Amino acid sequence: MGCKTSKNTKKYNRLSSRLSIQSRTSNYFEDRYIAPPKSIVHIALFDYEAKFENDISFKKGDLMEISSTLHGDWLMAYHLSNKKRGVVPSIYVAELGSLESNDYFFNNVSRAEAEMLVMADKNPPGTFILRHSGTVSNAFSLTVKRMDDNIRPANYRIRTDCHGFYMITQYEKFRTIHELIIACQANRVKQIRLVRPCPKPVPKMYYLLPQLRDNHETNYMRSNLQNQILQFNEMFDEKASNRASYLIM
Repeated sequence: MGCKTSKNTKKYNRLSSRLSIQSRTSNYFEDRYIAPPKSIVHIALFDYEAKFENDISFKKGDLMEISSTLHGDWLMAYHLSNKKRGVVPSIYVAELGSLESNDYFFNNVSRAEAEMLVMADKNPPGTFILRHSGTVSNAFSLTVKRMDDNIRPANYRIRTDCHGFYMITQYEKFRTIHELIIACQANRVKQIRLVRPCPKPVPKMYYLLPQLRDNHETNYMRSNLQNQILQFNEMFDEKASNRASYLIM
C-alpha cells in the first residue's frame, strides 16, 4: 500500500507551486524591463544669444543634453560646458552624429533655393549643398557651384543600390552619405569636386516661448479691444455732433 499524503503536505505543495509561479512571473517582467530613454546629446548649428528668462546662450559646436521637448519649438537642454540648464530653439541644434548635424546638409530646401544659395557671389567654385531630392522619395541630391561655369550650378542625384550603398556613378559606391561627401572632397569621384559646404543662413526667430506667447497674445487682444473702443467712441461723438448740428439748423 502506498503512503497517504497528509492534508498539511498537500497544502505545502500547493503553496510551493504558487510561489514558484509567482517567482517565474516576477523574473519574466524583470528581464523585460525597459529603462527610460536617456538624454540625447545635440550639437549647436549656430550661435544663439539668450533672449528670455528661461533660455540659455550657446556657440556653434557646443554640446548639450536634450531631455524633453516643449511645444515642438523649444527643447529642454543641459549645456555640457557651462553646466547651465534651460530651453533652446529646436531649429538651432541637431542630434550629434545625425545627417542634420553636418554643415553641408540643408533640410527642407528646394532645388531652386539650393541653386540660389550656392551661386552667391561670395561662394567660391565647388561650394555645395546636400539636400533631399525633390523628385524621388528617400533620395538625396548634390547642388554644386561648377568650377568652370558661374551661371548654372550642377545637380547630382545620389542613388542607392540593392545593398544600400550610396553612389553618384556606378563605379564608386559608399556605405554612408558622409563617406561619399569625403570622397568627393578628396577628388576620388570622377567629374565631381567639392570644395566647401555652403554657409547656412541663420534661422529667424518668428516664435516665442509658450508663456511669452500667451502674454503677447493677451496684450495684443487688450490693445485691439482698446482700439475698437476708441473707434466706437469717435464714431459715436461724430454722430452726436451731426445730430446736434441738424437740430440747430
